[in-house]
Amino acid sequence: MNTASIAVRWKSCLPLRRANRPCMPMGTTSTFPLFDILGAVAITWMTAASVAAHDRAIGVDHNLKPIQVWLDTNWDADERDPLRVVLVANEAGDSQARVASLVRWWESKAGMELRSAVRIAALGVPLTVDDATLVFPPEGPAYSRSSPASSHSIWRWMGIAAVDLVIVCGSDDDLAWSITPCEATRGLHAAMEKQFPGKQQPAREGSSLAMALPANRVAGVGSIPAVQLNERGVSERSLRELLAAMGSMTPVEHSSAAREIDRRRTRTAAEVASQLAEHYGHELPAVEYIPVVALWARMRRDEFLDRGVSRLDAERLAEPFRSGAKLASNESGSAMAGHLLFTELARRSRGDARQRWIELAKRAADLAFDESGAARDVVPHHLEMSDALFMAGPLLAAVGGLTEEQKYFDACRNHLRTMLRLLEREDGLLRHSPLCDAAWGRGNGFAALGLALCLAEWPVGDPWRDQLADRSRRHLDALLAHQDANGMWHQVVDRPESYAELSCTCMIAWTLIEGMQAGWIDRSKFDPVLRRAWDGIRRRIGSDGTLVDVCTGTGKQPSLQDYLQRESILGRDARGGAMALMLATRLAEWELPGE
Repeated sequence: MNTASIAVRWKSCLPLRRANRPCMPMGTTSTFPLFDILGAVAITWMTAASVAAHDRAIGVDHNLKPIQVWLDTNWDADERDPLRVVLVANEAGDSQARVASLVRWWESKAGMELRSAVRIAALGVPLTVDDATLVFPPEGPAYSRSSPASSHSIWRWMGIAAVDLVIVCGSDDDLAWSITPCEATRGLHAAMEKQFPGKQQPAREGSSLAMALPANRVAGVGSIPAVQLNERGVSERSLRELLAAMGSMTPVEHSSAAREIDRRRTRTAAEVASQLAEHYGHELPAVEYIPVVALWARMRRDEFLDRGVSRLDAERLAEPFRSGAKLASNESGSAMAGHLLFTELARRSRGDARQRWIELAKRAADLAFDESGAARDVVPHHLEMSDALFMAGPLLAAVGGLTEEQKYFDACRNHLRTMLRLLEREDGLLRHSPLCDAAWGRGNGFAALGLALCLAEWPVGDPWRDQLADRSRRHLDALLAHQDANGMWHQVVDRPESYAELSCTCMIAWTLIEGMQAGWIDRSKFDPVLRRAWDGIRRRIGSDGTLVDVCTGTGKQPSLQDYLQRESILGRDARGGAMALMLATRLAEWELPGE
């Protein structure tokens, strides 16, 4: 079938198909063939003039250079029906420029009818680095020095982006094709075999991108059908032949990965909180911030749902510390933040039990005072890191609120002032430590959350409360400038090529809710910011408690490169799970508008 006949067929049937086709949820069967959709894409590429496409960094390669993907301007549109197709040009040299040209070609003349049926992304990246082929699924710690960063970046982006089909174009002179034979590609494999007899290459145990995508849960989300065209360039011939091979594949369904992302995005905050609570917040191996945040979030969730089981669980786990059978450490920032559990139990107790929980909290809070009883300029264990705004500040403010003793607020003020002077950059973001200027994502999340928790306790009428609110607003305004198109903040906040990081986005989103509810940030300005963040967060949380891209534990690092190459976790993670549960619970309490 030639190009002209494809164009006639597609254009003649388009109005009828569009007029009669209802809007269907993702995962249902489409009423129009994939041949028609991708045929339109091919026609557009072959006939249109050039306009600018938009591009986005989805990660870094082995040289820490940004990996750019060129996107249809409607790629991020919140629609379920259009198919999302990714072209991967597996060549070195000018592959990125050539792919960008193809996307501009697509953008120029594709009318609204075409763009409503399909979304296009194109990625020009060599899948062989230093004579070694990238392995998919990726091996080794994600983004770290010890494994190829580009393979993790590509793999995780495709899973989260709800991609329906990937076409990997190789660099051989002669046309050949290969497909992983599995359930996800059964129809495509049969069609290609019929169209290209004698041109099939054997699959290679799933090690290449096109072989691995259909045979695995990409980024823990779901499989994505893929075809490898081993022909140099993205030519008219290969596209036409591919489209002809796919002509018999009707009806069409979205990929398993796309259906899973859609399912995740339809969950309410209460549903996400319930799913996370099955896996996080059930143990207290030490009084430290990670298990305590999860346990505190479970308590709040159960109170919101009028059950109260988790409070009894928390009291049981904390009983050895109340009775004196165990002594909670106060010798680290994490341990100091862990003492927030005792302040939360004190709020929920009366009489002697309440006083005992307060005494336990004060054991850590009193480190803020010197031998003479005067408030220190900064609380011990701060390690010069922005984490300390959360690790110590909220405990001091909470103890001040419980005891109504001004000295705890004075100590908290001193601590926050000192840390902000040390770490605040001119643009309003915080460097993680004085070792380098990198604005680490979770370091800024800690700062946002810490300031918000302090504000929640600060006495109304205290003159420093307004200053604290101003500092928090300045920080949130600086963060707002770096939220990405999918609602996320990144491992290094102002470096969009660094990976989108879950825990920092959860902490920043929690802060937005607190600020809007308390009235110290503008709801009309920040509500859309929160909505985008929640959408990005939900995509990265599985119903089984698995998470996508949580930065591993991180002390202060000497360079930007060290933060860019910090390992990111895919799967269950106590730290990320605690922060996600905290946010989902807060959203359920607040009732996010539009849920």
